[in-house]
Amino acid sequence: GGKLDVADKELGSKYNFTRYIIDARKYKNIFIKFVGAVRIKYAYITHDAPFYEKFYLPNCNCSFCSTLFMSE
Repeated sequence: GGKLDVADKELGSKYNFTRYIIDARKYKNIFIKFVGAVRIKYAYITHDAPFYEKFYLPNCNCSFCSTLFMSE
C-alpha cells in the first residue's frame, strides 16, 4: 500500500511539505504452522517539515547516521 500526505501553507498549514510512504509485504507458508514474511517500507519527506514529522532511525548513534540523517 501507499500513503501521500500534503501540508501546504495555502491550505492553512504552518509548513510546506509532502510525505510519501510505500509499504510492501509478502507472506509465504513454509511448513504447516510456519509462515515466512518479508516487509519493505520506503518513506520520503520533502521541504520544510517540522522535526516531529521527519523520519529518524531509532537508537542510531553512529557517525554514518548522524551525517546522513541529521545534517540540514
